[in-house]
Amino acid sequence: MSYSSRFKKPRWENVQTIFIIAFLVLAVVGVGFSIFAATSITSATSTGCVVTEKDRSTGYKGRSDMRVYAEGCNGSSETKVFSVADNWFAGQIASADTYGTIEVGKTYDFETRGMRVPIISSFENIVGVTAK
Repeated sequence: MSYSSRFKKPRWENVQTIFIIAFLVLAVVGVGFSIFAATSITSATSTGCVVTEKDRSTGYKGRSDMRVYAEGCNGSSETKVFSVADNWFAGQIASADTYGTIEVGKTYDFETRGMRVPIISSFENIVGVTAK
């Protein structure tokens, strides 16, 4: 039995399938990294935020979400919604303590990570609070 009869050359259709699968995997990984970067790495500061409301809701599998609602951030009259959650990349590991220090009716400057991405219900995450 010769070498060429034991090992068949791959058919072109198989090679195309492999390339399509590899492309899809890379696309999914790229989108996942982009969402991670948008929600965890980007930083901003919102100044002059007057806290109008706070709430804590139970989400998926009993997970608790802490939210802060504020007006007047950076001179805007719109209400802005922030989340308060642990962010290991920013050194925020005591989010419940941070949430507890924020009081309704007071003015703060917030250091945040992430950005608002409505399609995945992501909010800017407060990682630092300075009372005014």
